[in-house]
Amino acid sequence: MKAENPEIEKNQIEYDKINRCLSKIAPIVLLTLESTFAENGIEFKLVGKGLDSKYQLKKGSLECSMFLHNLFLEVATVDRDATPLKYNNRMDDNEMLLARIIEIVDSKLAPLLLLIAGKDADEIERLAKQSHPGYERFNITMLKDKNMSKSMIRKIEEGFMP
Repeated sequence: MKAENPEIEKNQIEYDKINRCLSKIAPIVLLTLESTFAENGIEFKLVGKGLDSKYQLKKGSLECSMFLHNLFLEVATVDRDATPLKYNNRMDDNEMLLARIIEIVDSKLAPLLLLIAGKDADEIERLAKQSHPGYERFNITMLKDKNMSKSMIRKIEEGFMP
């Protein structure tokens, strides 16, 4: 069935491309994340489906969640916050796609691994920006940790949006 509105049809084509890309990259991303969690002694459980998926993570008394929505959209789209979303055509090149997956997954894991290692929020922010200068923002939300520092609580309350 053909859309009567050319703009809707164009958007649908973009969303179809994004969905094909996501179905291609999801297994690679999930395997990479899970092997990294296991190597770092992090218990993990994947919950949800598609873009609403998240990992529930636990190491010692620290529990947190890692949401996958932005990670997936950062790989597959030009701008994850754009409306409507536009497929990143560079992802048609397998080498570019793999490089982008590595870059995005690494940028998401870096602050998480620092958090789990017990680093302070200010130090996580500084180190993340240093190792990934392209950071526009990231968000850390703590579920529970009896040893959480006041600095970490402040960052959580502020939304940790540099």
